[in-house]
Amino acid sequence: MSAMGNDVDHNISSTALDEWEQLIIRYNIRPLSSAGYIGCAVYLVIIGVIATVGNLTTLIMFSRNKKLRNKPHNMLLINLAASDLGISVFGYPLTTSSCFAQRYLWGMVGCKVQGFATFFFAMADMYTLTMVSVYRWVAVCVPEYNYILNFSLTMKVILGTWVAAFLTTAPPLVGMSEYTFEPFGTSCTIDWDDPSPLNVFYVYLLVFVAYVLPVAVMCYCYYKVRVFVAVMCYCYYKVRVSVAVMCYCYYKVRVSVAVMCYCYYKVRVSVAVMCYCYYKVVIRSNQLVRAMKMAQRKTMTLGEAEDANITLAENKVTWISLIMVTVFVIIWSPYTFVCVWAIYDKDIPVWLNTLPTMCAKASCMLNPVIFYLTNPVFRNTFMATFCRNKVTPLPKNM
Repeated sequence: MSAMGNDVDHNISSTALDEWEQLIIRYNIRPLSSAGYIGCAVYLVIIGVIATVGNLTTLIMFSRNKKLRNKPHNMLLINLAASDLGISVFGYPLTTSSCFAQRYLWGMVGCKVQGFATFFFAMADMYTLTMVSVYRWVAVCVPEYNYILNFSLTMKVILGTWVAAFLTTAPPLVGMSEYTFEPFGTSCTIDWDDPSPLNVFYVYLLVFVAYVLPVAVMCYCYYKVRVFVAVMCYCYYKVRVSVAVMCYCYYKVRVSVAVMCYCYYKVRVSVAVMCYCYYKVVIRSNQLVRAMKMAQRKTMTLGEAEDANITLAENKVTWISLIMVTVFVIIWSPYTFVCVWAIYDKDIPVWLNTLPTMCAKASCMLNPVIFYLTNPVFRNTFMATFCRNKVTPLPKNM
């Protein structure tokens, strides 16, 4: 009986091995070494835990804090956290378990589901970051149109990001390219290697729509924001210099008044003439005072106390958004480059395929980390939400 059990186990093991070997041959998989697979698995466990906990924490924090949900811009951040969480839920477990097993465990159906879901959530992430950039541009450069960015429009924008993500990632499900194994065999993505004209067309269309165009929009928006902020700072500096010069002139006039009084006293000019002259000087002095106050009011029109605070808050949010976009582009650029390279070169070293893929998988981990490190409002809200014994005041702006 024991011998029969051993035979059955051996047959099952042989069948599983045969299936994996068939996949290797059919899809030109180039397996990593055991150390390579285990290293990838450990790496994915670490970033998977950080991504899942970080994005889930972000969603819980926003759901519990009504003040943070009151701003349309923050709804985009919620959408960003949701798409990142989708990547970590659908992408990491299948790849991680397969790396530990050193072969893909979930079959072709699992491969197609994983490839589509991961790519779908990644594109929603990219399009959401693009809209965050547009919102930052409107808020900083054309604040007179800020009223347009209300909750109704933001909900439509969020819906649009998901529709665009689906339209971008659905064609492989209906025959335009396909979802297949990565060269190292334990993860799935678009078939970048297929030389057929339809697949090459889809790859180039994908690179343009899903990478070049969003990155161009983001770069344009943040370039305009930084130019606007630089011009505002220069104008504010020039006005402050003008006020300083006027203050100096006013000071000199007051000194002149004192000198004139002394001189008139010494030459014993008549009291009536002296009073008349002093009266005229005082009138002129008051005119300069009014001019100085008008200049000060001009300074405040560029940024009154409340507007200055709002501008400062918008600038801080813009910097955080810029960091997120920059990191996202840096993370995904090597993967995009290698995917386009694969169209023309079928013999790319497997490690060169693997490293950009693993780098891109870290993208959904980074946003909550960036939030926590750069935004005191996020940290304070986190402490107020999850540390009940510590009461942390929440700033007004986020």
